[in-house]
Amino acid sequence: ARGPMSISSDEVNYLVFRYLQESGFAHSAFTFGHESLVARSSISDAEVPPGALISFLQKGLQYVDIEAHMEEDGKTRECEAPYTLLGTHVCKAPEVKEEGEVKAPEAEKPRVELVEGLSGPVVITSDQVQLLQGHASEVFTCAWNPKKNVLASGSGDCTARLWN
Repeated sequence: ARGPMSISSDEVNYLVFRYLQESGFAHSAFTFGHESLVARSSISDAEVPPGALISFLQKGLQYVDIEAHMEEDGKTRECEAPYTLLGTHVCKAPEVKEEGEVKAPEAEKPRVELVEGLSGPVVITSDQVQLLQGHASEVFTCAWNPKKNVLASGSGDCTARLWN
């Protein structure tokens, strides 16, 4: 039999320390590590995958989301409202057009943004934007190589992807 799941304050401190390091906050990580005594704890040499704090938070959010939308009979309640870490969640049921048919969400209006170009502002419409999908977790960093026209992205799922 397995014991109850728990996490100690030393483990949380270590995850925060690692998050600060991974995010490039070297001075904050040093200060936090010194004040929280992370270096003196028994877990200071633990092998923790990159992005572990964010991964744990996301999994916790998924659990809370499931818990909030689960009926007593085990069925799930339909909800279109996003679930966030901060703020109150208010369920929004999908709009029903006719009996049994769910109304499709309205088409997104084209978004226009101004970007400073070499010869003045350039208008970029939503049809000129491409959504890149492939990471299983949040993207922490991106870098673009204009000579090769390649975008590199790194994610909390411990993968790096090249997009061309």
